[in-house]
Amino acid sequence: MTRYFNLKAGKVYKASIYGLSYIDSTRMIFNDYANISFLYREIGGDDWNYILKQSSVSTNEYKMIYNYFSVPDTGIYELGIQYYGGISTIVSAFDIFKVEEVDCAPPVNIEIISILDTAFTATMQGEGTEWEIRLCSQ
Repeated sequence: MTRYFNLKAGKVYKASIYGLSYIDSTRMIFNDYANISFLYREIGGDDWNYILKQSSVSTNEYKMIYNYFSVPDTGIYELGIQYYGGISTIVSAFDIFKVEEVDCAPPVNIEIISILDTAFTATMQGEGTEWEIRLCSQ
């Protein structure tokens, strides 16, 4: 499924959809699950770019699935959804697919590399130029 959007370079967008899957546990096989991916490409382009790759779909209740992205150039973009449901997936449903411009997107793919008494090292990805990081003991 795809939809077209007029998107602007330099803006941050949030793509989201609500999804659920009913998994039949009596037919469950190893690593069988349902997942969804968001992709985009410029109109007339050949290559799809992942916004979100293989995010797990909630079992038996709706869950918002989302990620943040920006585009390299202003123009019309085709946004698509890929879905995979395994052998044990009986029913999947999706609702309220939208793309909205956001003012401040949180960083993603945060990985703590090391923690010392007075410092830590981490990596993260995001569209912002600075973040406020708060530390606590719990």
